[in-house]
Amino acid sequence: MLVIIPDLLNSTQVEAVCSVLRQSKFTNGRRNAGSDARVEKNNLELAVGEDSFDALNDVVMATLEQNPIYLQAASRR
Repeated sequence: MLVIIPDLLNSTQVEAVCSVLRQSKFTNGRRNAGSDARVEKNNLELAVGEDSFDALNDVVMATLEQNPIYLQAASRR
């Protein structure tokens, strides 16, 4: 199920995320793909060991955990 959550991050949060992303290191997405997907996958991914990965995850997850749309969708079974 795809759930759209409008305006999840406010403009200050978006700018902070963009600032962190501009300074982050990215790796070839094929490194994390299975053998079949490597042929098709063509993207860059934030390197998992980066400090920025954890910082960005903290911002997004803290906001999601307070969002009623997310909470309702996450509790469905």
